[in-house]
Amino acid sequence: MRKWRADAQKSAEDFMTLVLPHIRPLLGEIKVIPIEGAIFNGTPDAFDTLAGVDLWAIDQHGIFGLASRVQPCNKPFDTFTVRRSRTSGTATEYGKRLKAIESGYVYPEWTIQAYVSQDRKQLYSMAAVKTKDLILYIMESLESMKQKHQELIDVSGHELPFSNVKSNKMAILYNNADGASFFAVEWDKLTAHGVDLYVRQNTIAQPTDTRDKALVKFVSELQDVKPSLRLRD
Repeated sequence: MRKWRADAQKSAEDFMTLVLPHIRPLLGEIKVIPIEGAIFNGTPDAFDTLAGVDLWAIDQHGIFGLASRVQPCNKPFDTFTVRRSRTSGTATEYGKRLKAIESGYVYPEWTIQAYVSQDRKQLYSMAAVKTKDLILYIMESLESMKQKHQELIDVSGHELPFSNVKSNKMAILYNNADGASFFAVEWDKLTAHGVDLYVRQNTIAQPTDTRDKALVKFVSELQDVKPSLRLRD
C-alpha cells in the first residue's frame, strides 16, 4: 500500500509539472487539485478507488474529474491501458467506469495517459480522451472480440486463452505476476475509429523507435507479456 501511495504521489507530481502545461490548450486555465492532497471530510480515497478520479479540475463553469496515468519509460507506447480483471474478482477500472456511465454515478470526465522519461524530467507523449468515449469503445471492441473468439473455439474444439488477445482495435493483455488483465488501446486505433483525441508529442525528446510492436511494455507491470493470439476483423 505504501508503494502504491508513493507511485500515486509521483504520478500526480509528474502530471502537474510535465502534463498540465500541455493540456491547458484543451481544458483552458483550470485549477487542478490532486486527490492525494485534497480534503473532503477525510474521504478522498472514495473519489479515487470508487470513482476513478485522480485530480479535480476547476474552471469558471464548475468542477470535473480527471483520470491520469503518467508512466516513466524508456520510450512511449501511445496507448491507453485500462485494467480489465483481477484474480480476486474485485471490481476493476473498466467495470467501475462502465457501471458509472450506465447508472449516472460519478466518473472522470477526461482520461489522460502520458509517457515520460525514466528520470521524470521530460514528457515523451500524452493523450486525453473523454472517458465515456474510451470505455464505450472498449465495450464495443470487446463484444466483437468475443464473437470472433467463439468462432475460433468452435473451429478448433479447444478453449483458447482469451486473456492475451490482440485485434485491429485493441489488445487484452495478461500479467503473469499477479494474474490481472488489461485492455490496451493504441491512440491511432481510436482515431481511426472516429474517437476524438487530444494528443501532444515531444518530437525532440521522443526516442526514434517508439512503435516496437514486437514487445508489449505498455506499462511496467506488463513487461515480458506477449499476445498469444491475433484476431482479424
